[in-house]
Amino acid sequence: MAYYFTLAFYLLFLPASGLHLTRRLKKEEDFLGAGRNLTTPGLVGTWLATWIGSGDIFSEPDEANWPPFTR
Repeated sequence: MAYYFTLAFYLLFLPASGLHLTRRLKKEEDFLGAGRNLTTPGLVGTWLATWIGSGDIFSEPDEANWPPFTR
């Protein structure tokens, strides 16, 4: 039952917070450049998440040919 409450909370909280935060945007540059208020740790974290995420997407086919996965 806790699973359903958590899922419902997430599905309601995410769009509500997104709608609330979009009201602070004044132009497209605010969204694309984070309003030029992104700190160095935030910038590095965003860069690492993008780098690791793209590596995960593009490296999957290579790892499928690794000997333990082949028959």
